[in-house]
Amino acid sequence: MRRKASDRIFLILLVGLLVLRFPVLLIPHYGLLPISKETALMFFENGTYLLTAIMVLLKRDALADYHIDRFALVLLTLAPIGLCLSEYLLRGWEHVQLSGWVNAGISIGLLLALLVWKPALPKRGARKTLLWVGIAIAVGLLWSVVAGYLIHLQRGAQSLVGMALPQMIFRAFVAIFIQLGNAATIEEPLFRGFLWGFLKERHWKEKWIWLFQALLFMLGHIYYLGSANYSFFLVVPLGALLLGWMAWRSRSIGTSMIVHGIGNSLAGNLFSFLRW
Repeated sequence: MRRKASDRIFLILLVGLLVLRFPVLLIPHYGLLPISKETALMFFENGTYLLTAIMVLLKRDALADYHIDRFALVLLTLAPIGLCLSEYLLRGWEHVQLSGWVNAGISIGLLLALLVWKPALPKRGARKTLLWVGIAIAVGLLWSVVAGYLIHLQRGAQSLVGMALPQMIFRAFVAIFIQLGNAATIEEPLFRGFLWGFLKERHWKEKWIWLFQALLFMLGHIYYLGSANYSFFLVVPLGALLLGWMAWRSRSIGTSMIVHGIGNSLAGNLFSFLRW
């Protein structure tokens, strides 16, 4: 009986994540809701992380079913705090956005809750974890070159020729932690974690889950259509397939979070601005 109630709550929260990702985030881009894109983005980021934290606690005894191991959990709880610190390093405390502070507060609450209600996590040795971290870093670097080149082809791509290379590298490195606490923390638990586990429990074959999550991820970035077609038709779907493959093979969204953070940072802040 308790399991059925937990499953119902989980489904409601999963639907909530999808509502935040699609109607709440996307509709304001087309002026169909009386709120600004910035306000919608704040609701999306804070609402998504709050629901993610609740789902982690709700499924704390079965997190492995959703590709959440100890390493992924560490990233999920600490990345929002790292985002605030990284924003400070780049621009100062006054430029840390309110949504960042809110998510940092939620992450502290999640950490304290996990210390009280200890989760059941899959046992993986340090050697295997480090191996997958190394693979994720290498894949993230390679993907950032490919994605950066594709972004560079889009009309209106910026140029940072006037910026010194060391400064570019520093900004791109710090931006990795910003992207970990932002895009990776917001998107990986939904698409490569909870949605994947939910569909697998309903006996979907994982190859179809892999393709479906990529399609859904692509639709979640439909605001690129028309203004950034290389991103919409190539970078986003290929990236989603790569991220899904990493989470699938490693059984941890920790690896896909690393690839996501590195890819978004270096592709968007370094490689796309170079003269190819």
